[in-house]
Amino acid sequence: MEENAGLDIFISVLLRHPEFNAVKYNAANGEIKIEAALQGEIEKGTKDNFMTEGMKCVGLFHKLSGIEASIIRINFEEHSTSNLTLLRYHRDVESLTEGEVEVFAGLLQKSFDEFIIRDSGKIITEDGFKKRVKENLLYKINRGKTSTSNFLAYREHGRVLVFNK
Repeated sequence: MEENAGLDIFISVLLRHPEFNAVKYNAANGEIKIEAALQGEIEKGTKDNFMTEGMKCVGLFHKLSGIEASIIRINFEEHSTSNLTLLRYHRDVESLTEGEVEVFAGLLQKSFDEFIIRDSGKIITEDGFKKRVKENLLYKINRGKTSTSNFLAYREHGRVLVFNK
């Protein structure tokens, strides 16, 4: 069932949050990485403040929700040649909730709204659509006897593209 819970979060993150440009799901390690692309280089002090505030906010959410996370990290990766900074949020799938993703997305918008590179295309986010996407993914995995250990999804022009790495 953990695999299904992981797929639910994996699918939900990109369908509901245009501020996240990619999600990586490693079922074997039980880890999900949520990624936001930021335009330009972010100052070290700003990154440090965001990581501190992010950990405090998420920690408070965990305390109030009774969640014990085994994996929780925030990191930035600079790409100076493309004038891009990637912000990554690493979490264990077992304890990650949509509520926590909402908290993190809100913090991201509050801190970096003018820097976030968003996909401008509209994506259907109804529960029925998400259910069909999940069923389709599970069907393809089971039909192809494919390993479900690594998935990558990203947004492009209003579409969510999912790959089994």
